[in-house]
Amino acid sequence: HLAAADQTADLNARHADDATRHAERSARYGEAAAQALARRDEEDRQWQRRLDQYQQARAATGEGPALQQLRQQLFTPEERLRVDAALALRGAGG
Repeated sequence: HLAAADQTADLNARHADDATRHAERSARYGEAAAQALARRDEEDRQWQRRLDQYQQARAATGEGPALQQLRQQLFTPEERLRVDAALALRGAGG
């Protein structure tokens, strides 16, 4: 798992496109793993987009019932546990 995580970090740092990601992963780990990692990449992109949406709404409206409703709409119960930490990491440059 660490090798795949290191490779993903390298691909991210290089801003590699999906085709490059797939080719490198398929060559190293096989087609099935490359497809699974591509699905994980898409899940991460969706998470980041939802975090962006929530962060923008919070900046525009502040805390309140509307923001809590948006949080309920955007995130699963498990994800809601991670939202504040994820936003704190963004603020710290992570």
